Amino acid sequence: MANKFGYNYQTMSNPYNDFLQREDSSLADIKGASQNGKQAVDTEKEKEKSGSDKQVNSSFDVGENVIEGKSINNLRINKWIKSQNYKPNKDGFIINGKTGKAEFQKATIRGELNADDITTGTLSVAHTEADVTSDNPQLMSWLTDSNLSGYSEGTLANRPAAGTAGRYYLATDGGNNGNAVLFRDNGAAWVEASISDMADILNAIADNVGESATRKWAGESGADVTGNNTADDTNNVNGKGSTNVIYHNGTRYERADGTASAAEDLDAARNFEAVVDGNGQGDYTDIQSALDAGNTTIYLRPYSSYYSGFTITTSGVTIKGESWTSCKIGWEVIIGDGSTTYENITIENVTIEYANPGIRIKNNTQMINIEWCFISECFTAAIYIEGGKNLDIKNCFILRNNIGIKMTGSYYPYIFANRIERSDNEGIKTETGCYNSTITDNYFRYNGQTNGVSALYINSWWAIISRNTFIENRGEGIKLDEEEILVSNNYFENNNQSSAATFPAEIEIGSAETSLITGNYFLINEDFSGSDYAIYAGGFDYQNINGNTIRADRLSSNKNDAISISQDYHLIVGNSILGNWNAAITTGSVGANSVVANNMIHLY
Repeated sequence: MANKFGYNYQTMSNPYNDFLQREDSSLADIKGASQNGKQAVDTEKEKEKSGSDKQVNSSFDVGENVIEGKSINNLRINKWIKSQNYKPNKDGFIINGKTGKAEFQKATIRGELNADDITTGTLSVAHTEADVTSDNPQLMSWLTDSNLSGYSEGTLANRPAAGTAGRYYLATDGGNNGNAVLFRDNGAAWVEASISDMADILNAIADNVGESATRKWAGESGADVTGNNTADDTNNVNGKGSTNVIYHNGTRYERADGTASAAEDLDAARNFEAVVDGNGQGDYTDIQSALDAGNTTIYLRPYSSYYSGFTITTSGVTIKGESWTSCKIGWEVIIGDGSTTYENITIENVTIEYANPGIRIKNNTQMINIEWCFISECFTAAIYIEGGKNLDIKNCFILRNNIGIKMTGSYYPYIFANRIERSDNEGIKTETGCYNSTITDNYFRYNGQTNGVSALYINSWWAIISRNTFIENRGEGIKLDEEEILVSNNYFENNNQSSAATFPAEIEIGSAETSLITGNYFLINEDFSGSDYAIYAGGFDYQNINGNTIRADRLSSNKNDAISISQDYHLIVGNSILGNWNAAITTGSVGANSVVANNMIHLY
């Protein structure tokens, strides 16, 4: 499992650190008195009625003064005494005359000294609950579960017998200087703890946080979170560069590699049930195993090789890669089984290469979303849509496939803002059985590499083709073979590079009636030997061609007409035609009952 905690505990502020490094300063070793203090007077007191002798020591009243000089046996504090290095909320300590306790930074040091200046009882350090709640509310769950044992009586002899591995004790080192040292029980003896041992302590604390974080945090209302796998809540504290994850109210927060801070890591919060990592640092090493286990939200980690393909036969599945450049799938991805209805499925931010096809969307699926994917070198098609409805393909880069996107049966597909280049055949091909396609804001270039077919081929009813760019494709920019198609506001430049089409045009209207071709811009350069026509309409009626701009830049004499139509009942109105060598508009030998009006024609 990938690391599970969104915080870098190696750099977490810890009230123990300064205390562990500070030399043992016994509270009874406060020496001398300030010049403003009262001079001590040693007197002999009478014996108690019990007959026993009692030493009576001189008393000193101290305000806010630094005490220097010889040690004193009895000290009365009016307010407090500060250590010389005391800085508020930072360094040193004070002795609080009101509470009788030593206070270090925001913590409280509790303990007692006997007449021989030896610590008795337990000397401990604890944050106040108010401090923790305000500064680090997520730590409340383990505030009382410290992994450090108390500093018991301050000597080696006062520790319990060794034999329980993993315990830690703070005690004097037994040498001449009496420094406090952290010791570790190795199961047989107490040994001085090393830096790596301290990392183990942090590990244990981190584990405890993960297990507690499935419960509600301090200050939060509502029921505890249930259903999270606490076995997942383990962490290898290895610093920045790991992927740390923490659960909070059922949301999985992830830290990605190389981010600068835990705050930035939390910005990448995602609701994922499982992490797939081919390197073995996740819940699963392959995507199909994560799906078979019933996970519906799957986060894909970078992997140096290729992930295997998979089949989704569950609704509501989301598979998202951390980086499309390093989350690669080398086999076919199948959505649906062709008979059962599956819906609300998303594949995002991955690369799919060398598959046949890259993604296959079967019949009876609906609300399928493919976005931000790179799909390349796939047979049949990068994306093959056999059926379904309300399918979205957005922001993908589709490069060097047999066909970019092939649709043989679909209702309401929405194809938006994709870059489709260097397909052997069509960039997008829709066939009979598709209805109400919307193809908008896509970029087509160098498609039709093998056979010179069109970049976009439409053989389906009621399509909208808008705001696309077609540049230097080997065949036509668009070929229409079905009725009631809207082609608006597209840009065409120097298509038909192969001149393989029978009627080489930027737009060829074949077996189609009632097309509306409007607001498009055509640019055909003088030295280009491709398209003979900007718009060619063949043997069907009722074409509406209006508001287009055709700039031919002095086409050579072997070129034909800017707009050429045949058959009847056409409307050709309001077009601007600049620089065509031959006829600007021709209606052929038929062309009855057509309207040609208000066109602006400027010939060189």
